[in-house]
Amino acid sequence: MKNTTRLAGMLIVAATSSAFAAGPFQVRRELAGAALDGSAPVAVVTTAPFDESLVRSHDASNYFYTVFDASGTQLAISVQRLPGAGAVRIGFDDGNPQSAPVGAGSSSVAAAPASIQANGVQFTTITVVPRDTDGQVLGRGLAVGIDAALLWPLKLAGPVVDMGDGSYLAEATSTVPGTGSVRVTVEGVVLTASPSVEATALGGSLRDRAILQLRDLTSAGGRLDSIASRPARTRALEALRTLANDQPARDDNALKIDLDAALQELMDLGTPEAAALVDDILDIAWMIAEWNVEQARVSCGSCPVADAALAEADALRADPDADPSDVMDAYAWAVERALQALQHCGL
Repeated sequence: MKNTTRLAGMLIVAATSSAFAAGPFQVRRELAGAALDGSAPVAVVTTAPFDESLVRSHDASNYFYTVFDASGTQLAISVQRLPGAGAVRIGFDDGNPQSAPVGAGSSSVAAAPASIQANGVQFTTITVVPRDTDGQVLGRGLAVGIDAALLWPLKLAGPVVDMGDGSYLAEATSTVPGTGSVRVTVEGVVLTASPSVEATALGGSLRDRAILQLRDLTSAGGRLDSIASRPARTRALEALRTLANDQPARDDNALKIDLDAALQELMDLGTPEAAALVDDILDIAWMIAEWNVEQARVSCGSCPVADAALAEADALRADPDADPSDVMDAYAWAVERALQALQHCGL
């Protein structure tokens, strides 16, 4: 078991993973991290008197801790002080999946945002904080799983990540509209909290079309892959992630920074295939700019400043001698003017 054991006034709670750490375990504490045997992964600081008797209740020293298994191997640990308990909890991996005192009702699960578009790019971030029955954070090294069947139509975009501070994060996305439930199991205990996440169908707006077109270009085996321009694909993917997850607030940045960098990479290649991709990316920039200016027109009644910026960008693109990077800059400026207009309208 991950026994809750007193050791010199300290509350010790071990965690689990697939690698077994043989006990008995030894906890070492020093006033200076350099005095501890073994190199970090961790020399965690906490403040007394949380691991001391009442006699030392005014001790304000910082203590460094390490944990070793029976073979002398130093383990990765986390430390949480337990307010009101006069103790700290040290979390480490004892390899026993039944030993964490997980509180199903006191542990928390959150998913934000609770609604995403089913475009395969926008994601929700799932945050799990396992706690014991008293509501104290359990720490690192726990086995955390998310039920894939109940999460559908959303799918995890990667593994659950142990953040080392007692929280665990995962990202989920979807290409199919629908609602999934985040059902989490920690050390075999099903947590009570099970938030829902909705994946909504695309609205068919110009911005949605731009995101889908950029997704197709950057997908594995897509056209950006076919010309062996990995830097261009990487920067375009960064733009796609920004567009899909930050919503319009950073559309201008996505154009100015990441899509423009992708353009530069493609122009440096100088091939007909790369030139065609430059045109595709400028089409995407136009759709994003046009959509933003449309929003400003609708919300503000009229938006001559943004209209003028968009017209200037369109005229520049029509010039065969124009630098594509300058055209991208012009579309980004049109987006920026549209966003400024929306702020002026109080939106």
